[in-house]
Amino acid sequence: MPSSTSKDRLKMVRRKLKFKKYASEKSALRDQEDSLAQELNEEEAKNFKCLVDARNAYIGARLQKEKKKHLHPGVQLPIHFVSSKQYAVHKQVSESEGPRLSIESTGVPAMRSYALCLATPEIWKAHEEHLTFKVKFLFHSVNAWAQDWGDNAVEGLGLLERLSYVTHIWKDGMDSAINQMDATFDAGIIQSLRAAHTASMAGVMRYYATLVGGNWHKFSFFAFFKKAGKHRTQKMGAERWNERFIERQTTDVVNPAWDTELPPPDRYLETAIAKLTGEIKMLPGQLSRLPESATSPMIILEGILEAQVNGINAAHDRQGAAYRQTQGNIKLDATLDEHTCYFTKAMAPCYAKGNLERGPGCCQRTQDYLLEHLTSNDPLGKATDLLATALHENAHKHARLLDKDVRRILADIGTQFAMILQRKNETSGEKLARHQIRAFLDLAMPDIDRITRDLIKIRQKHYDL
Repeated sequence: MPSSTSKDRLKMVRRKLKFKKYASEKSALRDQEDSLAQELNEEEAKNFKCLVDARNAYIGARLQKEKKKHLHPGVQLPIHFVSSKQYAVHKQVSESEGPRLSIESTGVPAMRSYALCLATPEIWKAHEEHLTFKVKFLFHSVNAWAQDWGDNAVEGLGLLERLSYVTHIWKDGMDSAINQMDATFDAGIIQSLRAAHTASMAGVMRYYATLVGGNWHKFSFFAFFKKAGKHRTQKMGAERWNERFIERQTTDVVNPAWDTELPPPDRYLETAIAKLTGEIKMLPGQLSRLPESATSPMIILEGILEAQVNGINAAHDRQGAAYRQTQGNIKLDATLDEHTCYFTKAMAPCYAKGNLERGPGCCQRTQDYLLEHLTSNDPLGKATDLLATALHENAHKHARLLDKDVRRILADIGTQFAMILQRKNETSGEKLARHQIRAFLDLAMPDIDRITRDLIKIRQKHYDL
């Protein structure tokens, strides 16, 4: 007969086996619970993403429809939906108890990639300009200073006189370009706007008739008028009166004329730049025919001039890009309803006068103010004048900035030629320094040329497509 001690041991073993069994079942249930919770989170995340995608699709379609009139035919407006809050959760900057979007679904990586793609060409141009213009000009200028020139060779070449002639050519080219741009603006889009003034005014009055009649209650009209026509109420959806007033002008005149009657930004300045760089490129050939060139390192002069031509072309590209960007903003100001827009400025006095109205009959008086302003003060004509001023000012500003860059480059060439002319007064120490620097440049210049060739290959492979 088993003793009491054996019975206790047997009970303990059975209890341990039962506890182990329950612990194993409990662990399996917990694993199952975690798995189900994970599946639930995944399903909630899918549902959340589905809702986000539906909202984004709706907003994207509305944006595409609203902005389509401001785009060229066939151009698709790029839209990026970004959730900084969801991205911050993944970066462990903040916490969120609800469902999460994946990192890709937050839109931040795609937006960052798109922004980098936009910036890459400008970054590339900046690197290319630095190497092919600034670095190359520095090395060739130092090299020109370090070389030995024959007696009276520099004076015989007439470098400064020839540079003065090139500068005169540039001045004439710039004056001609500015005059041609002004004439093209006046004879192109501005003339078209003024010729279509009567038809555009008919569109203005047609929309005015819908404001004072139709579904517009007088108090809704007054509420919109107090907000300069840009408002929304529960009964009336969002409206921009000023955009609707010029809608016919925008559709029938501004959009078509902008693409066909405005001169390309660089047409006339391109001619001036081409003539200038052509003259500079011909200088080495002209100098090589002189007897003094036999004792002059002409290849170094060619390097200086080639670097400066690169600098002139880079300045032209840079200023041209700035011009095109401002030109795009001018078009927006000619077709939208914002505080900087031309028709909005022309309508501002009318809304300011109406905002002073109070008391009985104020709604009718504001309607009368609007009619009087549209018919008597000619806001369409004033907006056209503002557009003409903006186009001329942008063209002149672009020309002035480009002229400033080009004249600085030409002055740098003159400075280098003047340094060569001062060679007769150098000391023995300066002569020794020249020879030492020349020995270094003999080794460095091949590397600069190799880097430049590699740069050209990269551009041809990735950018000249």
